[in-house]
Amino acid sequence: MEENSLREVASKAERIGVIGSPSSTNQIKLDVLGSAVDKKLVGAFTFFLFRQEGREHCALGQVTEINLRNPWVEDPTMRGLIRQKGRVDPITERQDTHTANMTIGAVFAENAGFFEQSSLGTVASTGTPVHLVDDETLDVILFPYKEEIFYLGRVYGAQPLLPVWFRHFGEGKGGIGEAYHIGIFGKTGSGKSVIAKMITTGYARHKPMSIFALDPQGEFSKDMKEESRLKEILVERLSREL
Repeated sequence: MEENSLREVASKAERIGVIGSPSSTNQIKLDVLGSAVDKKLVGAFTFFLFRQEGREHCALGQVTEINLRNPWVEDPTMRGLIRQKGRVDPITERQDTHTANMTIGAVFAENAGFFEQSSLGTVASTGTPVHLVDDETLDVILFPYKEEIFYLGRVYGAQPLLPVWFRHFGEGKGGIGEAYHIGIFGKTGSGKSVIAKMITTGYARHKPMSIFALDPQGEFSKDMKEESRLKEILVERLSREL
C-alpha cells in the first residue's frame, strides 16, 4: 500500500462539509456544504485527514446532530413579516446555514505506509474537508488488521460495513491478554438477541475460547436444536462443537 493511498481515497470520497468553529477534541463542528444539506446526515459515518506530531492522521466519527441557523429570520421584524407572508425572499432558505456535530470514534496514524491506532490530541484547522466513509476507505485504513476484522453488519444509518475486533482473552496472536465485559441494552424488539448472536459468532472464530450461554428463555438453545443460520455458521463454517 502506498503512503499517499489514503489521500487518494479521500480525493474520491464524497465531501459533505468542512470543520468549523467552535470544535473540540470531544466534539467536532461541521459546516455542511450546500450540496449536502438535503442528505440524511444524522448517523453518517465520516472521516477527515489531519496532521499531528508531524504524521498523517485519519479521524473516523459519526454525525450525531444537525442544526439550522438563519440570524436574519431571528430578527423580530423579520419574524413579523414571515408570520404574515410565510417567507421573505431572499432571506428565508437562501440565508440558511446548516451545521453538524461529529463525535470521533477512532483515530489512526500513518506509519511507514500503514496505519496504526492513535488518539485525537489536537483539533484540525477550520476548512479541513470532511468526507463520507465507504468500504474502500476502511480497507485502506484497516489493511494491517484485515485478518482480525469481523464485520458486525452495517454502520447504523449508513452503508459501510462495520468493522470490529473480537479477540480471544488469551495471549498470542489474536489475543488481548484479559477478559472484557460487553453489555447489550435496549427495549423489546430492538435487536438485542440478534446482536448478541453476531457477537457470539465473532468470538467463536477463536478456537481457544469456549462460550457458555445463560439462556432462560431458551432462544439460543432453540437455534442449536433446529436448522438455523447461527447453527450453520458455528458448526459448518467454524467447526465448533455444541
